[in-house]
Amino acid sequence: MQVKNGKRWSQVMYMEYVLYMVDEASLDETYILTTDADVSFTSNSVENLLDLMTRDHSVGAVCARTHPLGKGLLVWYQTFEYAIGHWFQKAAEQVTGSVLCSPGCFSVYRCIAIREILPEYATHVTQASDFLTKDMGEDRWLCTLMVKSGWKIEYCATAENSTYCPDDFDEFFKQRRRWIASTLANMKIFILDWRTVWN
Repeated sequence: MQVKNGKRWSQVMYMEYVLYMVDEASLDETYILTTDADVSFTSNSVENLLDLMTRDHSVGAVCARTHPLGKGLLVWYQTFEYAIGHWFQKAAEQVTGSVLCSPGCFSVYRCIAIREILPEYATHVTQASDFLTKDMGEDRWLCTLMVKSGWKIEYCATAENSTYCPDDFDEFFKQRRRWIASTLANMKIFILDWRTVWN
């Protein structure tokens, strides 16, 4: 598989490596934990994520509850935003069917689910909409493919982690520019292919 520069391509490279090292029969019971460098978590949080995965083999990924750290008005705003837009929204999505995005900052993915969607995840960008979907928010694109393939994504509120969020406007704006564009592009996929997702 040809690999280019960029975050998604580094993910493709290590996912391919892990899948190559794992025995075929063990793929369903092998998982990849993703985390950012500045994320703090405990072993209990990892165990809680894995508990959901082992109880239901139709679950392709599980995400945790993230607590933003930092000081200042912008951080206070993001703390409120995480409570509404992340914790409440993901809990609601799980009740109605499946969480739509398991953030790469702290999540567990099932290897057999990754292997199933990896060829499409690794496709090249050929037009502007591809860039918005695939490279602006690679974790959302990965989860879109999982849900379309019939895998469930769950939210585990008892698995907690904390990470520093942007505390200046420029950094915040760059992050949200990526997140919003990626969310809208992937939501368009779900809307256009609603029959597949609904089933």
